[in-house]
Amino acid sequence: MNSARAISSALIGSALALLPACASDNNAPNNKPAPRLGLDVGRSASVDGVELRWWTANDNADAVTTALAALVEPDSVLPARLAARWDESGLRIARLKREALGELLETAPPVSQYARDWKGWMGAWLPVFRGRAIDRRAPFTIDNRPRMLGPGAPRILMRAWPAPTAQGPVVRLDLALQFVDEGAPRANDQSAGLIPATAAPVNAGDIIHELTAELALDPAYLYILTCESPAVVWNNNRAPAAADQSARTAAGPGPAAASPTTIGQLLFAFSLADSAQKRRIIVLIVPELAPDFALLPPRNPQ
Repeated sequence: MNSARAISSALIGSALALLPACASDNNAPNNKPAPRLGLDVGRSASVDGVELRWWTANDNADAVTTALAALVEPDSVLPARLAARWDESGLRIARLKREALGELLETAPPVSQYARDWKGWMGAWLPVFRGRAIDRRAPFTIDNRPRMLGPGAPRILMRAWPAPTAQGPVVRLDLALQFVDEGAPRANDQSAGLIPATAAPVNAGDIIHELTAELALDPAYLYILTCESPAVVWNNNRAPAAADQSARTAAGPGPAAASPTTIGQLLFAFSLADSAQKRRIIVLIVPELAPDFALLPPRNPQ
């Protein structure tokens, strides 16, 4: 855990810290405090909402695939048909036990910052993460079909609120993929990362509807969002399938970088300019519901 403790945490996007408290009341603020900075992910007794974290890990020899395959839960977060679309598009989402985060940070440690952004409840669609930009039109595989995208950058939109289920309250999170046509990207505007308050509005680009997901997040778990080669299977009971190295190379900030083949690779994978060093971005979704959470306040005794 020494390497994990050595990571410096940063809270990004303070202007976006607190957003509407539920989907049905977009004017009600989330007044509960953001969670403490640090690497701990124990269940909070005082906050409700969603926190996002992300870091970039060294992915040489498919190190991230090996780390995640050993730790994530084997059950699918998505319905089978949608999970197949995500896999074909190079996208993955999986559950991780909260206590396993420390081990993940040791086996796939950040090569730079470990960023955190407290979102609270997001009653309306909000851009939260932007992928790397491309300066030309390029073919991508989406739902096992070719599609031309670019120039511009993909980004992730989210909205989140508490919702009841037969098993108890959950964090309902809707996730959409959007491609924003930005024209030719500026040299200093190609980095992936969490999106600041100055981002283009949600109606500024085309939604990739085939990949939109409606999730019910169990606050007992963390959720990993990243990319993966379509042929690779994650299962913590066996070694991951070998990845196709040629399919894992994404567009990077240099002329030698190859075109990505999936939208997931453009969002979360890249190679360093003039280098064989590969990197993969890991986004962590942290759902929070206080143990005494209730959708309605208790009724006063009569």
